Amino acid sequence: MSKTTSMILGAALVAAMSLGANPARAVEACLSPKVREALADCSAAAASPMAAADLLAAAKQLQSRASMGRLPGGAGRTKLAVLTARDLDDAETKLDGAFRRFLCDDKPAPGDAAARDRNAEIAYARARLHYSENRFEEAAILFGDLALHRADTPVGVFASQLYLESINVLGSGGIASCYDDMARDVPAFAGLYCEGGKDKVNVDECGVLSKIQRDILRLHAEQRIQVADRGGDDAYATYEAGGAMYFQIWEQYGKAACEGKSAGCERMEEILYNAARAYQAARNIDRSIAIRKVLIDPRYHLDATELAKKARYEIAGSYHAMAFYDEAATWYESFARATPAHEKAPEALMDATVLRLGLGQIAQAEANAGELNRTYGSKKPAQTAQIAYALAMSSLDHDDLKGAKKRFEAAMAMIDRNARVDVQILAHAGLARALVGLHEDVRAAAEYEKVRASYRDPERVIKRLQQDYSGDENRPVARVLTAVGEAIFFFAEAKRREAEAIARPVYKGAGERDDVLKFVNRLVSTWIKERRAAIEGAEKAYAEVLNLQPMAPPKWVVASASRVARMHARLRVELLTLPFPKSWKAQGASPWGAPWEEIRAAFRGRLDEVSEPMEARAKAAFKACVNTSVRYQYFDEHASACSAWLSSHYPAEFPRLDEIIDRPSHRYYGVESGLPVGGVKVEPGP
Repeated sequence: MSKTTSMILGAALVAAMSLGANPARAVEACLSPKVREALADCSAAAASPMAAADLLAAAKQLQSRASMGRLPGGAGRTKLAVLTARDLDDAETKLDGAFRRFLCDDKPAPGDAAARDRNAEIAYARARLHYSENRFEEAAILFGDLALHRADTPVGVFASQLYLESINVLGSGGIASCYDDMARDVPAFAGLYCEGGKDKVNVDECGVLSKIQRDILRLHAEQRIQVADRGGDDAYATYEAGGAMYFQIWEQYGKAACEGKSAGCERMEEILYNAARAYQAARNIDRSIAIRKVLIDPRYHLDATELAKKARYEIAGSYHAMAFYDEAATWYESFARATPAHEKAPEALMDATVLRLGLGQIAQAEANAGELNRTYGSKKPAQTAQIAYALAMSSLDHDDLKGAKKRFEAAMAMIDRNARVDVQILAHAGLARALVGLHEDVRAAAEYEKVRASYRDPERVIKRLQQDYSGDENRPVARVLTAVGEAIFFFAEAKRREAEAIARPVYKGAGERDDVLKFVNRLVSTWIKERRAAIEGAEKAYAEVLNLQPMAPPKWVVASASRVARMHARLRVELLTLPFPKSWKAQGASPWGAPWEEIRAAFRGRLDEVSEPMEARAKAAFKACVNTSVRYQYFDEHASACSAWLSSHYPAEFPRLDEIIDRPSHRYYGVESGLPVGGVKVEPGP
């Protein structure tokens, strides 16, 4: 019995997979009451045409206790077409009628064991007749009646086996209720054939019944999960019910067996793992974590299984998803160190490093990065290089310029050799930024030039990013464009400083009016022309940011527009504040007849007249800055400075918003209050 019945274990799982193929049958009764009534209808049984001796001889031909090997599962899955029921031929119909007539007429007297056993043998033969013709519904009804009501006969335990096999075939055809019947009857069989010392007689049979009982619970759990997978309002509750069923199997059959290292522990890691997954699908993350911790508990000797290793990683992922970053990092590290050969180990160590950086736990992050490099550096060069970059950037973000410089310089060769192209560009930009902060502008210029040179062929860079990020390259491209924009801005800033270094001329004459006018008309005019030419050169340098493809980086477009506007405004201010001769500070009449006040006013008026085009150019530049900020939806200190200049110089045309209303009257819906959006921090509502 044990070999054939064990086929049910695999068959039940195969059947579970097929239930979804024919959901309409899932609500059917497994065994039809009409078929049951027809089999038991003695009024339909004609008088037997067979002599009693012939009937008993025919019954002996159908008394085999073995399975016919037609169940799915086991070594291979039998096609369902082979299991199609066949009609009884004339001889079989007569034999079935004779068996039925005998069973209707033969009523063993109480205490007549021989008559009782003979009656059971005939009933068994009748069931076997239907079983041999794949009439599994009839066979299940007849075998089930024998198993439940003739346990005191030799054929009872074998009938229980063939009942389970018959009903399993029906279940594999898509009738889910058959497994409900099986779940109901297996405990009854266990009580009839395995209690009161009977388990010592039916050792194999009782062992298999126990396994079947466990697998029925498992099958029910799987069915719950399949139903939940279809969705619906109660999907979460159904997932949780499935998880509870799985854990019941562990509590009832696995816990003691695994702790005692007995045979009943087999495949219990699957039960626990499935329970955890079901609870996770039910959004009960705490419960799923708790069950995974049971799976990796050394007490149960399952911690070395592949599913236990996977569970350790998934615990880390759950904590990560819940934003318990310290716990997540600890579990990622535990997983990586417990299973260094696992394919997920490098990724786990990387995640742990990034989390430690985010938590400001630099020493632990560096330890992880060192371990990553030592263990996986040759196998995961790109990831190792990326972690080295992240460490350096963390120092830079925390204003540790010397530490950032040291880390960038130590890792740059590895980054240039192994990292993705975006990381390479960002690393050189990061080092340049650190060098600027340390006032090492010459070295910074060399690093920024590498950044700019790396993007001379945008199509090539974007193509590489598309390959590296499998079509999800938008964010990497944006980061690269921002870094290149930063480099362009750096060199444009140098040109701006060169332009602003062209100092205005200083009057050194005697202060006579004609002499001063010549100074203004010649030296000042020449200075203005030189300064304007230099400003135009710087303006062209800033404009390179706008030419970046496929899109200009908003941060540096706005910053460049602000700088251009500032250059024009500064030129006008410097011209307007050009000092007149000290001798002109006198009061009263001047040597030229006009009062000194009029002479000074005329001088300032002339400067104002000369600077009017500069004022118009500055105004246009500041308006362009504000418009650029709005167009790119990027608002920062540069944009604020442009807006403030316009409000200060043209308050009627550009009033300050905070003088009209003291807080925004609009809101960004769908965004968490206080979350930065496009450079603007959203104010909380009232």
